[in-house]
Amino acid sequence: YITGMAGEQSDFDPLDIMIQTAHDKGLSFHAWINPLRCENEECFQNYDDSFLLKKWYDEGDGYLEQVDGDSHLWLDPAYDEVRQLIAEGAAELAENYDIDGLHFDDYFYPTIDEDFDAQCFAAQTEFDDLSQWRLNNISLMVGEIYSAVKAVDKDILVGVSPQGNMENNYEYMYADVKKWCSEEGYIDYICPQIYFGYENSVKPYEDTLQQWADICTTDVTLVAGLGAYKIDSESEFSENIGIIGRQINDAVVSYNYAGAAVYGYGSLFGGSERGCQEQECIEIAFDKLDTSVK
Repeated sequence: YITGMAGEQSDFDPLDIMIQTAHDKGLSFHAWINPLRCENEECFQNYDDSFLLKKWYDEGDGYLEQVDGDSHLWLDPAYDEVRQLIAEGAAELAENYDIDGLHFDDYFYPTIDEDFDAQCFAAQTEFDDLSQWRLNNISLMVGEIYSAVKAVDKDILVGVSPQGNMENNYEYMYADVKKWCSEEGYIDYICPQIYFGYENSVKPYEDTLQQWADICTTDVTLVAGLGAYKIDSESEFSENIGIIGRQINDAVVSYNYAGAAVYGYGSLFGGSERGCQEQECIEIAFDKLDTSVK
């Protein structure tokens, strides 16, 4: 993306610049990764043969898989070699950059299709149930990322933003969020994407806040991920000025969340009148809270 050629070195490092700029402004900087999602097949064909991913692609040994309707190639977390590569990538970020945290999104298993990893599942003998096996694979990956980062610097935070619909994490993503929030060695904080309004018929906001609060039984920090982008697309958000500010207050004051994370930047700072209105309400809400997580 920077040079136009995979593997070609740039004469500057954008990540270094972003980290330094953030720190100069008194902001912490968390590197954001999607561990399993790779580029499309066309990109792989242009990669240098020295890249491990290119070797896996050429050999077709199952480490990389395709999913119907998705142009990306996906790493299969069932393999030790795949999880090791991802953990080493996390450690590389921690070793080479002055990051304050490492954060990964809700992209875990890309499909519930049994064909995605049927051969690998058939070869193992520990699990009879596919879902339980996949849940374990993702937990192994998360734990290995955590251990790799902490081995470099124990003060670097490791966090995850799973889907706000808790059931979706189990039924579609195979993300065992309850395990990560109740056992040590997986994450320091969790920021579920609670992108729902108070009137949502499936996942009303306050009920969902409570559901997530109920599973955090260790020192894992709980942060509410809020969908400011919905002021551009959903009536409950677009018609209620200050709704995100209200959600921030409810999460922290009423449900003891450590703070809130607001997504995304463009909806608030893109220059629209509605975005400016909500931005002001968010600032007021944060200013009223006695919390260090903003």
